[in-house]
Amino acid sequence: MNPSQIPIINYHKIEAQMDVGVTTRHPQRFARDMRLLKDMGYQTFTFHDILSGQETESGKKPLMITFDDGYESVYTRAFPVMKELGFRGVVYVPGAYIGKENTWDVQFGGKRYRHLNRGQLLELQRAGFEIGAHGVHHRALTVLGAEALRNELNGSKDMLEEALGIPVVSFCYPFGQFNKTVAAQVRTAGYRFALASMYWGNGEATSYALKRMNIYRFDSEKAFRKKILPKPPSWLVFRDWVIQRGALATVLYQKLTDRS
Repeated sequence: MNPSQIPIINYHKIEAQMDVGVTTRHPQRFARDMRLLKDMGYQTFTFHDILSGQETESGKKPLMITFDDGYESVYTRAFPVMKELGFRGVVYVPGAYIGKENTWDVQFGGKRYRHLNRGQLLELQRAGFEIGAHGVHHRALTVLGAEALRNELNGSKDMLEEALGIPVVSFCYPFGQFNKTVAAQVRTAGYRFALASMYWGNGEATSYALKRMNIYRFDSEKAFRKKILPKPPSWLVFRDWVIQRGALATVLYQKLTDRS
């Protein structure tokens, strides 16, 4: 199975509380999303499934569900719903923040969110979820020097493999930002797959530039249905690209506060 040929959708926080950003999905809406996928006959896959040669069951349609940043709400809110429906996902965690608050992010108003701890990650893994790397410090990789880039890629892989005891095969580019140099280093670090986002300028999807659609707080069922299409409408892709530009505030904040 070629992962570039199946829909990949992405969530961040699953929280009822309103956030300044739009990446938080309300738990009730998330549950409706999952039930809709079940009713539509989708079967979830991880990259470990793909590497092992697992195929889609008869009458089912393949889909991958990912979670960026590895927030605790994946365990408390998303996991119970997905477990009940027989779904699994891929969770991307910044290695230095396991069990800690997201101090790497710009949060107007001071609200912080906790990342998954090691015990929660292990429980998700035992339930069939895959844990992937998201850098050590959730830094934009395209602005790093060669040594810092290697440290982010190799360090996050080593930290997760030590914590979880199994190979980490996939990487998610922080902020969706990458270029040819970064993608080449991801491959050199030993990852088999890498995910960005489905926005203009990334070219064709490859194993190191897999495209996804983010699911936002305000996405209606109609928009959600379009986002799980193998080729979502171009206007929706462009809208999401515009929304993602908001993450540049955190990238700028990191550059201004970098002491390395």
